[in-house]
Amino acid sequence: MENKVCGFTVLFLLCILRAVTMHTICASATPTVSCGNALSELASCGGYLVGHGTDKPSTACCTAVSSLDHMAKTTAERKLLCQCFQDTASSFGVSLEKASKLPILCKLNIKVAPGMNCNKL
Repeated sequence: MENKVCGFTVLFLLCILRAVTMHTICASATPTVSCGNALSELASCGGYLVGHGTDKPSTACCTAVSSLDHMAKTTAERKLLCQCFQDTASSFGVSLEKASKLPILCKLNIKVAPGMNCNKL
């Protein structure tokens, strides 16, 4: 179950990263957020993202998504998270449909689209 949670977390982060990249600020040479930290942050979204037992994300999940949105402020950070999520999501059975609905269900103004090109952020 822990692997599934990490996988769906990665997909979720990818979606969040995609949305955050649309609000690009300035690029930074040294990202302050890491893939591992982002995946840990989204652990509470695991059950929702892989479709185990719930049709809505928990309050803790929405809080985590909002936190990541605020943490990934630079283009470099958003690209890093985007690539992280793309590299790990397929391994964990994350539902792309559920991941794309997460910002709406959490009432966040973030646009998310599965399969985005991280290099175009």
